[in-house]
Amino acid sequence: MTDGRRVYEHRELTAPVRLRSFRHEGLVVQNHRCFRGLDWLTARWELTLADGRTLTAPAELPELRPGETAAMPLPFTLPRGGGEIWVTLRVTTKDDEPWGPRGTEVCAPRLRLRAAPVEVDAEGLLPLSLLIRSLLNQSLPTVAG
Repeated sequence: MTDGRRVYEHRELTAPVRLRSFRHEGLVVQNHRCFRGLDWLTARWELTLADGRTLTAPAELPELRPGETAAMPLPFTLPRGGGEIWVTLRVTTKDDEPWGPRGTEVCAPRLRLRAAPVEVDAEGLLPLSLLIRSLLNQSLPTVAG
């Protein structure tokens, strides 16, 4: 593993903001810090569509004490039709910090909002290539001989 990859993984593990999706609440943001609120951060939404376009909009982080969660509205209307859709919340510093200048990205939690459609044949069966791939990913029993 490269040093850059380690730094990225550490950044995401210690991220001050977590993002989850729940059917009944929508997108839920969590302050993952132990001692600090989110008032030192700013954020923006990125919606990545199946056709490669990315829509962006500012995100207003709620006032959350450590450990608290809140639902956040997504400022986009999801397009109809098929295709995978991802949402990213890019979180940056609001002001200069001792360890980095204003605008330093702190974390970028990402969620898939809609999966790509699965192609099926006329009988409603999966294509053979997809079936084989799913079988290869399962552990097959071994025969003692």
